[in-house]
Amino acid sequence: MWLGNYELPKNSEGLNEHRGTSTASQRRVIERLGRRLPEIVFGLYCLSVGGRPEELDQLSEWKAGLLIHSLQSGDPASVAVSRPMAGTVQSLLEFNGYRTTAPHEPESDSKD
Repeated sequence: MWLGNYELPKNSEGLNEHRGTSTASQRRVIERLGRRLPEIVFGLYCLSVGGRPEELDQLSEWKAGLLIHSLQSGDPASVAVSRPMAGTVQSLLEFNGYRTTAPHEPESDSKD
C-alpha cells in the first residue's frame, strides 16, 4: 500500500475509540438506517469502518458514529479508514451491480 494514500479520519469529538463502547442509541440508529439496504450493501458500509454486520455491538463509539455518518450520507466510501479502502468499497459495489451512492439499487440492464 502506498503510504501517501493512507489517511485516518480524525476523532475531533473525542468519542471513545475502545472496542465495544458503542451506545444502545447508536446501534438503534444503525439498525434503522441499514434496515432497507440489501445485506451485501450494508456489509460494505460496515466494512468501511472495519466492522461486520454481525459484530455491531463490538464497534467503538467513534466507529459507530462514522458508520451512522456514512449511512446518512449514502456513501460507504465517505468515511473509509483509508483511501485504498474507499476504492475497494466502491469497486465492490460496482462489481455487484449497485450504485455507489444512495439509493443503493441494482442498476438495470435495460437501456431506455
